[in-house]
Amino acid sequence: MTVAGSVILIADSAYFKALYNLVPSPVLLLHKADGLILAANPAFIDAFGLPELKADTEAARLYPASGSLPWNIVQGEEGQKVAAKLALPGQQAQAVEVTVAEAMLAGNSVLLCFVQGQQSTRSQQTALVAAEAEKKALLNEVYHRVKNNLNIIISLLKLQLNRVEDPEFRKLLLESKSRIFTLALLQERLYLSPRLSEVKANEYLIKLADSVIHTFKGRQQISLKTDTAECWLKVDSLVPLGLLVHELVSNAVLHAFTEQEKGTISLSFGPAGENSYQLTIADDGKGMAGPEVFDAGKTLGIQLINSLTKQLKASKQLETSAGAGTRIIVKFAKPLS
Repeated sequence: MTVAGSVILIADSAYFKALYNLVPSPVLLLHKADGLILAANPAFIDAFGLPELKADTEAARLYPASGSLPWNIVQGEEGQKVAAKLALPGQQAQAVEVTVAEAMLAGNSVLLCFVQGQQSTRSQQTALVAAEAEKKALLNEVYHRVKNNLNIIISLLKLQLNRVEDPEFRKLLLESKSRIFTLALLQERLYLSPRLSEVKANEYLIKLADSVIHTFKGRQQISLKTDTAECWLKVDSLVPLGLLVHELVSNAVLHAFTEQEKGTISLSFGPAGENSYQLTIADDGKGMAGPEVFDAGKTLGIQLINSLTKQLKASKQLETSAGAGTRIIVKFAKPLS
């Protein structure tokens, strides 16, 4: 088989069969003038069935879906799909799509056709839907198992807390338990999410902040005020973002209200322009020393805040004054899809 210009030259039908018997897609040779099927590969026969080829009125033919014979390749640019009707003896004509190319077989004008039936297309779509459903089921099972394992660790830490009397050691265990809960909560939201690897960040962060306040507030009356917009984020962004919110909120609960019994922590999150997100954690507590508190990085909490901010490739801004509370603004670029 050779190519002369844009026309494929085929020595004979036997040579055609030798070349295309191993092709997994349905392929056939078609007489251009009357649509008669001259030869077909096994993949075509398996897909559509094909009785003995014969040149009479009951012969297997392929017709253009619109117009009439002879075939005119101008109906579709060479290499593009063309709608057609496949008529096989003893069967109703069925709609198919063909990709055609001009060919010469022993001096006769023929078409080399790659055929795809609508049934085949539907089967492929069904298989894709089934594969997607299976993928989601497997991922959900992973999320569920990870969440359960993290909850086991949380339960073990709770048991350990009940056996510890030292206040400082109890505080460390409580912080560890709460950080692990941050990840367990994310796995739970992933399991419940209609999307495979995305979660509504606003809902996750609100539930997380509320849990952190409840964990660390003790007898203080601390309320949560929220202002968020619906945002879907992937796990790669939500892990550092969730841990960052945990550290900022727990830091506010533990340190902002030491001189008062009541207070409010505010959380806002949403788009900041077209290409960024902005997270703001604020409190009406006693205020902090100033931005240099982050530069010192003496505590694990401050070190985590700085590390997580870098992981998000975010900017961090601190606004604080004595008696007027603290506001921390974190801004980061929207992740690429």
